[in-house]
Amino acid sequence: LLNEVTIDQKWRVRNSIVTNIAEIGIQMGKDKFCKSRLRDILIQSLKDPASTVRETAAQQVNILNNSFGFEWMKKYIFEEMKKIYSQSGNYLHRMVPLKAIQLMAQSTGKNKLTSKMIKTQFEDLLLAALKDSISNVRFTACRVVRTVIIQIKLDSDILSSFKEVLIKMHKSDSDEDVQFFANQALQAIN
Repeated sequence: LLNEVTIDQKWRVRNSIVTNIAEIGIQMGKDKFCKSRLRDILIQSLKDPASTVRETAAQQVNILNNSFGFEWMKKYIFEEMKKIYSQSGNYLHRMVPLKAIQLMAQSTGKNKLTSKMIKTQFEDLLLAALKDSISNVRFTACRVVRTVIIQIKLDSDILSSFKEVLIKMHKSDSDEDVQFFANQALQAIN
């Protein structure tokens, strides 16, 4: 039944399943969740055709990070999430890991992201997104980097790597919106 529901043509049905993944996963516990079909459904939902389902999946990643912790998420969710960015030809799918990072950066839970976590797990992805070929991904990345800068006390080496790319984007990106959001992120650094 679960397999049938997750491939249902109606996005609202798929979304209602995804909405409850974190809550069910927390009840199951880390060990059972990582071996369950629900984990696979969550990863699959990060690439769903419907944007609402993708956004809900990103929210579930944040909730699971707050409950299961960074180390567990790194092993069972984040690696898959990073693959979505690096392997997807669909720019809409590449923006979902960015949304998840933004939500986790804004989280006030016990497993809030730290500078070290950004450095080890997400810096490369964020830098790649700032240089993405699609302007929507680039300005979304600028907005996420701005959130990360504001919410997390980043080490100077991470800040300087972001700053270098953002200055170039602000001065010479072909898209005005990207220039605007790059400037917004730069102002957060300064």
